[in-house]
Amino acid sequence: MLCMAGGAKDINTFRKQVDANALPDVSTITYEGIFNEYYFDTLTNIKNDDEKQYSTAEQLMIPTYCFARTKVPAPLRKAQKLAAAAADTTATQTGPGTNDEESEDQFEYFMNVGLNENFDVNAMKRNNLNLMIVLDHSGSMGSPFDYKSKESKMKVANEAVIALFSQLTDEDRLGVLKFDNQFTIVQPMALVKNINMEELSSTVRQIKENGGTNMEMAYKAATQCYTQLFESIAPDTPSKTKQADTEEGKDNDKQDAQNYSNRIIFLTDAMPNSYASNSDDSLLKMMQRNA
Repeated sequence: MLCMAGGAKDINTFRKQVDANALPDVSTITYEGIFNEYYFDTLTNIKNDDEKQYSTAEQLMIPTYCFARTKVPAPLRKAQKLAAAAADTTATQTGPGTNDEESEDQFEYFMNVGLNENFDVNAMKRNNLNLMIVLDHSGSMGSPFDYKSKESKMKVANEAVIALFSQLTDEDRLGVLKFDNQFTIVQPMALVKNINMEELSSTVRQIKENGGTNMEMAYKAATQCYTQLFESIAPDTPSKTKQADTEEGKDNDKQDAQNYSNRIIFLTDAMPNSYASNSDDSLLKMMQRNA
């Protein structure tokens, strides 16, 4: 896994401008953007001390590190000075050619952090899931990802949701919600074994883009679906009181509490045009409360 800590995540804009026979701006190509497109081998960089320190079964992940240093190329230094001069009156007065001798030996340093598993992936077993999929089908989802893409974001998102269905088990719970500036419950939260998955897949595949984008409203609706679910399986609700008094009922409630993980998967191109009027209902605040 590679995580770049800043800068452009790719150089697609640079390539697009070259393909269009335009002169790319210097800001469209960065070390980070180039490095992020390559694989960094951190597994073979584990030192002997690291192997001894992380040999116990209790250590699930082994962190490893790679370092790199690169000299700032002269053309890039000059381009940076020109960019600074255009934005800073002080730099304009001193001019882009000053201090070249001092900057010739400038270096940039990079560190890549790798996390390598120290367990048998095939032997792992996940908890059952209470999964709510929230799918953006606003108008912007009808556009492709970039100028080279042939498929719309909507089609790719639909197929991703359908592919995810194949990873669920009969004992997982699943709900599907689609939204634009309004929301619609496509599939209420229910056990997978009680859902016609072929019919649901067909329904998802036919979802089309339309309308605006209100992410807060959709996330709030998904949260309310969990609230309703928890109320329905709580042992002290009238419908569950009699069952909870039996050993079987207690076991079921315990299973729901301990063996289920709650997840919301939010698929969107993140182009909202409607927002919550109340700051307490902002997307960030709701996510913090749910966490």
